[in-house]
Amino acid sequence: MTAAGILNADPGEDIKRKKMAEIVIGEDPVGKPLKNFSGVTVDGKKVSSTDMRGKVLLIELWGLNCGSCIEEMKALESIYHDFRDRGLVIFSVNTEQLDSGEIREGLRLKQLSISYPLLVDPDLEITRIFTSWFIPVTVIVDRGGIVQYYKIGFNDSDSGKVRRMLGKLLE
Repeated sequence: MTAAGILNADPGEDIKRKKMAEIVIGEDPVGKPLKNFSGVTVDGKKVSSTDMRGKVLLIELWGLNCGSCIEEMKALESIYHDFRDRGLVIFSVNTEQLDSGEIREGLRLKQLSISYPLLVDPDLEITRIFTSWFIPVTVIVDRGGIVQYYKIGFNDSDSGKVRRMLGKLLE
């Protein structure tokens, strides 16, 4: 059983996730290998999903004008501080085709300080893997490169689910 299977005891929730994933990206990614991608952080550092093998990776897709995205980023900042020393890596991908300066300025105006890597996605290469138009999207990938969690949207209860999933994967 996958970590996602352990976490999602509610079969109704699992069915909703699968249906939504199929509508948005054509398939349910949970239990499948992460599709390879590469990108650049707002600081100019090149990153690649293949470099993350052996680590637990959380990918967040977000936009500056998305209130739920900003709330999720605040929650993920706390999660990152709690789990980074155990090996958690977060890639936060902006889906608005903004450049590094626009992203930094937008976060400054929102008085949001984020310490995990923020990626620009000018050609929407990464965005298209996980969503067509819905944000925020949260994806958690295990050390073997298998997607264990995929969620569109964000609400307060999601933080607890993400923490439990990460706790299991980082044991």
